[in-house]
Amino acid sequence: MTADEALLERVRAADVVHGPSITDAATTSHEDLPWYRRFRLLEVLLRLPHKPIVIRYADDGQEIVLLGSSYAIYGVNAREGLRLGAEHVSRYLRFFFANSEMARTQIVESPDEPMWLRHASEEPEMAQLKQVAQSLIRPMQVVPAGEGGYRVIVTAIQDRRLLNMVLDVRADGRVSELSRSVLLENIPVPYLGI
Repeated sequence: MTADEALLERVRAADVVHGPSITDAATTSHEDLPWYRRFRLLEVLLRLPHKPIVIRYADDGQEIVLLGSSYAIYGVNAREGLRLGAEHVSRYLRFFFANSEMARTQIVESPDEPMWLRHASEEPEMAQLKQVAQSLIRPMQVVPAGEGGYRVIVTAIQDRRLLNMVLDVRADGRVSELSRSVLLENIPVPYLGI
């Protein structure tokens, strides 16, 4: 058995929902997550008949954890004994949003980051909305808060709304939304799928 076959066998055993769909034709990739000592992000690409999908897991070489919820991420954080440093907060939040219930919300930090609709610069009304939205996008602000945690202000997109969100990020990786405000409605971006 090759290393790839062994990895896919471990994934099938760990994921009772998707496991039966994971064939040897699936492709995998790993990405280091610098706030973890052992776990890495594992992406499995399944080429299903109707459309390809990517399933994400945390993998430490022994244990595989299906991501997709904050509870799964918090479980990995607990196994790691996570103590999140300020240098990793921005990337951790992007990971958290992409791999939890927040997957339909995209953090954006620069005007070029959103996937603008192709015709957003051509139609006057959309071009104006795009220009206003771009002017409101700000880099993430991370400020130390009590007990080794952080207060974080992010600009994000959810369902074609540009948001300003204030988050509490604890050193153990727990994320709480403290407030959100809508900066602009109906911005010219596609709806995010999961």
